[in-house]
Amino acid sequence: MSDKAPLILWFRRDLRLADHPALDAACKSGRPVIPVFILDEVFEDYGAAPKFRMHHALESFAASLKDKGSRLILRRGKALEVLRRLVKETGAGAVAWSRLYEPEAVSRDTAVKSGLKDDGIEAQSHPGHVLFEPHTVETKDGGPYKVYSPFWRAVRDRDVAGRIAGPGKIPAPDSWPDSDALDDWS
Repeated sequence: MSDKAPLILWFRRDLRLADHPALDAACKSGRPVIPVFILDEVFEDYGAAPKFRMHHALESFAASLKDKGSRLILRRGKALEVLRRLVKETGAGAVAWSRLYEPEAVSRDTAVKSGLKDDGIEAQSHPGHVLFEPHTVETKDGGPYKVYSPFWRAVRDRDVAGRIAGPGKIPAPDSWPDSDALDDWS
């Protein structure tokens, strides 16, 4: 796969341009970037209020991407199936995303990464919306902290990564795949 083949950047709740390690890495890769949001099996289980807020967040984020010379592709379905179709449609050589940490999201993301790699597609996950990756902050027994004070003592002297500026422009592909219309998702 060419290192100039498009990269699909799978957005979930991380609808921002700044402080986004996956977006930063995608833009620095030199590849055209295809931003995608998938209304998938994990998101479908959310209630009405989160879906309502997400609708407005997606509208706003799509406008932010447009200001950077890009666009947001919307698709619905099982994440791995949708990503495989998009890879085929676009000739993408890689898919990247920010990690989520809830058990159902971890399970889905593990299956997606494995499936894409089995297909010969580069699959990259980047740190998500946390100051420290959970696996880097564990109790002496190797599990997560359940009480704040010991957790705080474990991390208070650690450096926090600096702010990542948003991109000036997002490299666009020569042609864009089709997108669902947000209003059709109700």
